Amino acid sequence: MRRLASTLLLALSLAACHGAAPASAPPPAGPRTELLRAMDASAAAWNRGDLDSHVALYTDSAAMMGKNGPIVGRAVIRGLLERGFWAGGQPAQQLAFDHLVVTMLGRDHAMLTGQCILTGGGKPDYTCRFTTIWEHTAAGWQIIHDHSS
Repeated sequence: MRRLASTLLLALSLAACHGAAPASAPPPAGPRTELLRAMDASAAAWNRGDLDSHVALYTDSAAMMGKNGPIVGRAVIRGLLERGFWAGGQPAQQLAFDHLVVTMLGRDHAMLTGQCILTGGGKPDYTCRFTTIWEHTAAGWQIIHDHSS
């Protein structure tokens, strides 16, 4: 009986160890974490003067809602940002995002809302609210629609 109890205790201990993740293993990212990391990387790219990496989050056919209607295409969006918020090949102000909220719209789509904040450069601070729609593509999560105001 004692041997049976010891064997059962050993089996339960091994099963518990086998099912537990190692303490040093990070938890899986998941879509929300991936999207928030993408936004952090996007702001960092902007702030170091890397506009191409900043707009790499957009699909080639992404739409950004402008005051006169949609602006379509990553290259067109890049040009708009460069003309409106850059000077001499560098951002006129530093970019930060705040109040980020991710809402999953199914397995491969998400909505991310938040606030953008541009500061510094001897200009008044500029803030806007935005909604972006994301799609999980072969290249990872990318923006298919951006509406900022």
